[in-house]
Amino acid sequence: MGYANGYPQPPPPNPSSDADGVGLLKIGSGLGIAVQALFWAGFLIFYLIFSALESTVSAFGTGGSATIPSWITVNTFYLAVAAIAGGLVLGVVSYVFFYLGFRTIRKGAPSFGAPTTLMIVGLVGYLMAAIGVVLIVGTVVSAINSAVAGTVSAGGAALDLSAVFGGFALIGVGAILSLIGVIGLVLGNWRAGTRYNESAVKVGAILSIVPVVSVVGYVLLLAGYVRAGSKLRNGWAVPQAPACYPSPGAQPVYYAAPAQTAGYPAAPPPPPGYQAAPASYSQAPGSQALPQFHQ
Repeated sequence: MGYANGYPQPPPPNPSSDADGVGLLKIGSGLGIAVQALFWAGFLIFYLIFSALESTVSAFGTGGSATIPSWITVNTFYLAVAAIAGGLVLGVVSYVFFYLGFRTIRKGAPSFGAPTTLMIVGLVGYLMAAIGVVLIVGTVVSAINSAVAGTVSAGGAALDLSAVFGGFALIGVGAILSLIGVIGLVLGNWRAGTRYNESAVKVGAILSIVPVVSVVGYVLLLAGYVRAGSKLRNGWAVPQAPACYPSPGAQPVYYAAPAQTAGYPAAPPPPPGYQAAPASYSQAPGSQALPQFHQ
């Protein structure tokens, strides 16, 4: 805590940490949009596959021709899996950039300490869930390949159920921890929107966790952080709420100014809205003692 004019002052703003942090948050938001695109592509391919197979089964049940569309191959399945897996990996990278951005801003804004702590917990959960999904998908793909190759022996199981159950266990625990991280992500984005006076960031913070419109949320986050970065580059100052003074008009809290020493100017008056310590007190009750300076 500094002492300007003989009185305690809030920590000074750190424009460098704000600019660097917003830059990291822009990257995280952009990657978030890419994550949403990959997820939608993967789920769309799966939907088309299952729709085509359902039509084939219906045709077979009614005595019609049951021909599987030629575009449905193992490679099509791999493409859908790769899109979703790529989205998970890119999602971890995006999450890390958000964490780094909040941690950088925290250098000048201690209120970002809670979001960064929550996001560390969420990162662990996210990694656990991703490993669980990869384990299940890998087991299913291996079973399909074994069935196609005819390497499954009579009475044997093509699907490793222990691996599947282990994958679901990892996903379950990871989902709980990831939820904590999501709370930190929303909280961090909300506080960033408040700090930089960007309502788009606050709206995006909420929409980004709603499955159907999450891509809209990330677009709003990116737009808001781009504007915040532009304002910071143009010299816009982050509003600083007083961290040490009570609000003017509240019950006065006295501050004992440094004692006047020969050769030094008289102690300055207190800031507007605050009272100096009464003359009858060397240090009034509830006041904050300041260091004394001597030659």
